[in-house]
Amino acid sequence: MINPEKHLKVWIPVFGEWDEQNPVNLISVNPEPDGTFVDPEYGNSMLYWDFSKVAPMDSYVVVINYRLESFNVYTEFDSLQEFRYDVTNNDYQLNTRSTYLFDITPEVKKMTKEIVGQESNPYLKAKRIFDFVTKKMRYKFVRHTLGATMTTILDSPQKDTETGEIYYEGVCDHFSIFFVCLCRAAGIPARSVIGPVGWGPWITEDQLKLRSKLHTELTQEGFSATRLYGALAGHIWAEFYLPEYGWVPVDPTWRQFGFRSNMKLNFTKGRNLIIGPNAPQKKHNGYGDQWIPLHEGRVNAFGWGVWNIANIRVAKGKFLHFSDPFPADGYSEFANNLYPEYKAEVNVTNFKKDFILSLLTSKVKNGGIFTEENFVKDHWLNYTREAYLCQMLRQITGKENFDKIFQNYLDIRISEGRSISTTEFQEIAESYSGSSLNHFFEKIVNSKSLDQLGLEMQVDTLYTLIKQKDITSAVNSYNLLRDKYPEDFNFNKEQINRLALYLRNVNMFDESIIVYSWMMQLFPDWFEVYNGIADVYRYKGENKTAIKYYAKSLELNSDFDYAKEIVTAIEELSK
Repeated sequence: MINPEKHLKVWIPVFGEWDEQNPVNLISVNPEPDGTFVDPEYGNSMLYWDFSKVAPMDSYVVVINYRLESFNVYTEFDSLQEFRYDVTNNDYQLNTRSTYLFDITPEVKKMTKEIVGQESNPYLKAKRIFDFVTKKMRYKFVRHTLGATMTTILDSPQKDTETGEIYYEGVCDHFSIFFVCLCRAAGIPARSVIGPVGWGPWITEDQLKLRSKLHTELTQEGFSATRLYGALAGHIWAEFYLPEYGWVPVDPTWRQFGFRSNMKLNFTKGRNLIIGPNAPQKKHNGYGDQWIPLHEGRVNAFGWGVWNIANIRVAKGKFLHFSDPFPADGYSEFANNLYPEYKAEVNVTNFKKDFILSLLTSKVKNGGIFTEENFVKDHWLNYTREAYLCQMLRQITGKENFDKIFQNYLDIRISEGRSISTTEFQEIAESYSGSSLNHFFEKIVNSKSLDQLGLEMQVDTLYTLIKQKDITSAVNSYNLLRDKYPEDFNFNKEQINRLALYLRNVNMFDESIIVYSWMMQLFPDWFEVYNGIADVYRYKGENKTAIKYYAKSLELNSDFDYAKEIVTAIEELSK
């Protein structure tokens, strides 16, 4: 039973400004909050409402609008560099301390010592811890049953029935806790980062859907969770601190070390955060966040609001986000290819070929037809199209001018905290190129035809090749194209393999066999080629041919257990 005087308080985090997320402009908040608070340890901001002060309603709604810039973070390390921490520094002590959540027990200390050994370099120690966590943790949704502390993780070990290996289970929450706690035990400052992740600016409010039915689950004690709607999912990752470098992003769940995507947004940093104003202290009084009640006035992970999870059954968190005009999203994606600098030209070339194959699979998916509707229906394909437009602009203006154009573009967005129209961006681009770019912006940017992108020939040619019945002829034709137009057709083995797998997965077995046949000529020593074509023949029911190719795969890689198991299963069925 809800008691309005006791159960209608809510605390919601505010996106903060950090090096990788800046500027953040809070545009509007409705209704006005009853209070604001900044946690005194990590500096996270939050807003507070007490809805017992307003007339009773069926539901209470808070709407917050922001504009923010989020950036990719890449890091490079000199593994021979020595790092020294100021252990008297408040931030060092805050982010290495033991808490009820990051409880550095004798067991944790022993585990940490075994992981890092005699290594003294904190970067290399953090990498060893990262490798250990990604090996020992397996993803399973257990937050509503297990809770989220280092102790609850270690108290619930699992044993692999086949290998006997001990491992632990959890979601991103637990991966982050495991990494942070071990880092702290090793004397490395570390903390969690909480926020929404994803991308979907085309989704409108009437299209919002519940992300997971798991959000409707209750704990044994009857605690509930915020139900998330929209393209953005809830996520928790981590970061550790290195002197002279700063905070280094780490995502054990996604196996990313030293990288943060701009599709991650930071709500808060740190765990076990002090909540205020007017938060319950010694007793949680039913208040908490995502199934876990407050602990002495502190929230386990602060991302989706603190509210009365014991008495209120339905709380919804809805995320809508919108993109700036071209080239905002396109440049965000294309710029990934420009780092590290020494790989930029190879990355750019491979990006074009990846895009060609994406266009080809779209044509396959639509029965051999490619029109502008393909881009309208496939938002991710259109996102990549805008990135490819940036690549075309780089070719037109030259690398040096291209870099200057986008530096100016970003400087204005950041310093003035506003979007830039495509027309204004064209003016910026022309000021550096020294010539008119009308054709590019009017004919190419505004068009969604393969002809205007200059890729119609490549896509049509590849489609014709994979539809040929004569495998030998198709392979020979591809080899000629690869030699004559290497920038468009000289695909690496991973690219061709993705195409072959896609064709297999949409039951285009004959077409997949043709692509694998290319690969057998190009990469005759790669065992995955023979495993792939064996799978296709097995799906077609041609088991004898499949066994022949599995055998070739095992000849190249005798440790490939998958092929052994499949062959054994086929032989058993044949008896």
